[in-house]
Amino acid sequence: MYGDGSSNQGQLFEAANMAGLWKLPVIYTIENNLYGMGTSVERASYQTSLMSKFRGYPGLKIDGQNVFMVREATKFCKEFSLKNGPMFMEIGKFLFNFKTFSYKNKIYNYLQFLRYLSLPGPLDV
Repeated sequence: MYGDGSSNQGQLFEAANMAGLWKLPVIYTIENNLYGMGTSVERASYQTSLMSKFRGYPGLKIDGQNVFMVREATKFCKEFSLKNGPMFMEIGKFLFNFKTFSYKNKIYNYLQFLRYLSLPGPLDV
């Protein structure tokens, strides 16, 4: 599991490459709350669609606020990866608390909530 803030790190790409070469049953879970340590995805990454950074790998984009959707998607990913190798699961979620005590984060929270409401449907394959 990794967050949107760490989706640009090289170790992740190297690990995904090795898992793909060896067909390892790995599920890479992206926790996307639209902010990495207070910095929006648009300000930190040229490619804002996090799963599209891993072209060629299968993946699901799900609504992390729906616990039943997360459970069923996890079951599917487990079965798929055991037979076919690695895949990605991007979990869109709303961040209810912050990593700092800054007053600015209250503004981020409101803006993030508005952005969360505009996310695509609960399952985007």
